[in-house]
Amino acid sequence: MKREEFIDETARDMGRAALFAWGNLVGAIVDTLRDADVPAPLIHGILDHIDDANRAVLKGSAQEAYLSLVAAIRRDIPGND
Repeated sequence: MKREEFIDETARDMGRAALFAWGNLVGAIVDTLRDADVPAPLIHGILDHIDDANRAVLKGSAQEAYLSLVAAIRRDIPGND
């Protein structure tokens, strides 16, 4: 494997690892909020803010991946409109 290919593959692996770690973090925060009986509309509001921030700073496939992850987490929260 050429050095450039190794660097590209490593960067992709790091990007995927960051996405999974971020998803675990957001998921853990949402679980903690639910365990604390935080109302579902407030949790959805927090996720809306996270989506807004991701739209502001991410573009293309990165934005799509992070928005999809929030959508997956959101599906487990009651009252999803």
